[in-house]
Amino acid sequence: PEQALSVYHRALALLDKNYGSNHPESLDILINLGLIEKKKGSYSAAEEYYRQSLRLVDACYGPSHPKAADVLNKLADVFRKRGDFAEARQIYDDALAIVSASLGPQHAEAAEILNNMGLIEKKKSNYTEAFALFRRAADVIRDSFGATHPKFGFIVNNLGDVCRKRGDFDAAQTLYTQALDILEKSLGLNHPEVAEVLNNLGLIAKKRARYADADSLYTRCVSIVESAFGPSHPKVGFVLLNLGDVYRKLAKFGAAEDAYNKALAIIEPVLGASHIEVAEVVTSMGLLYSSQQRYSLALTFFERALKTVIAEFGEQHYKAGVILNAMADAQRKLGQTDEASALYRRSLDVLGVTVGIDHEEYAEACNGFGLLLLSAGEYDEAYCQFELAVHIIQQSL
Repeated sequence: PEQALSVYHRALALLDKNYGSNHPESLDILINLGLIEKKKGSYSAAEEYYRQSLRLVDACYGPSHPKAADVLNKLADVFRKRGDFAEARQIYDDALAIVSASLGPQHAEAAEILNNMGLIEKKKSNYTEAFALFRRAADVIRDSFGATHPKFGFIVNNLGDVCRKRGDFDAAQTLYTQALDILEKSLGLNHPEVAEVLNNLGLIAKKRARYADADSLYTRCVSIVESAFGPSHPKVGFVLLNLGDVYRKLAKFGAAEDAYNKALAIIEPVLGASHIEVAEVVTSMGLLYSSQQRYSLALTFFERALKTVIAEFGEQHYKAGVILNAMADAQRKLGQTDEASALYRRSLDVLGVTVGIDHEEYAEACNGFGLLLLSAGEYDEAYCQFELAVHIIQQSL
């Protein structure tokens, strides 16, 4: 990347010297500079290059030209990567309006924007809207390029994500396997986009307690991402987080803590201490300390993560419900009955609204609340919670 940056900077300097700073030929160079910085995780630098590109498009072609939509889409990507979803969504909306008016709503450029909008809604746990956006994008790409094109594979992978988030692991596995087949054949076995699907397949394996499979998938994924982007890229941190989760489930607590600390050291400097991806690592570290019966320490990590989630998404978000349940478990094990009861009730309220009362996360909260009620001698209420948890799990098998 550094060599490419140097070449592009020299080319841009030559164009500026010979033709001035507003020459159309400078546009591709500025866009490529932004892309390299985005791939490196240098989002502030990427934003500046895309804003320069946007000013150049405005000067040379006008604000309603398809080139403006292309740059807006890339600029929105930067905000999405940084976790500024409201700003990103607004920019995507602007880009889609330009493309629909100039190229038509069934153009491949529209599909790319729809896919990116779906990524935002998925992050916000708006799974119905996300699935609809991905489906629209997939239909356009299939009609434009066919069902073996890598762009179609990318969107199939995203559809799998939504199914996984909803708890439909069979559908997710099928979609991920389809995406992997498309991308390995079209891009090669060691492409970063292949690594994305491997990571997601690892998440399914982890959910199904197939930890050896998950370990193998994540290890291959880390190797691909490190080769493509270097060991300090946020994507490496994301996979290390998932690998740490596997080690935690296997009770390899030392290896888990090492993976989490490495992930945090990579992600936090790039994205900032209050980024939602940092909260994911912090939550997992809290779960690790709970597994080690270090409940007071775990609570400090859960509280930090919850603060980030609420600041980003509000109190009625799926992730908030999951963290509240983890906090309730820790308080129950500390013997803090009243605090635990209040947290379980909050968790169940949030999860019931966001993922529904037939989701496995809701079942986990029911089970924890049942254990609390059982310890308090409230046997009938405890039985009801356990019965509901069992029913949910049976339905998901």
